[in-house]
Amino acid sequence: MLTTAHCFLVVILNTAGTLAANVGTVGAGFFVELVGSFHGFLLLTSLLYFLAALFYNIFSTGESEF
Repeated sequence: MLTTAHCFLVVILNTAGTLAANVGTVGAGFFVELVGSFHGFLLLTSLLYFLAALFYNIFSTGESEF
């Protein structure tokens, strides 16, 4: 059953997600204006995804946590 504390948490998380989406969209727009094309933004995004996958593969283990 949802209580007042749960509803407050849902509101906070919804606000945080909305703010992150807005900041990300505005940041992408500024980056595209700075570079001059969307291609540079796609390259940056793919580099970040590649680095995250590399980090995961280096530091992950096959051991069960629970």
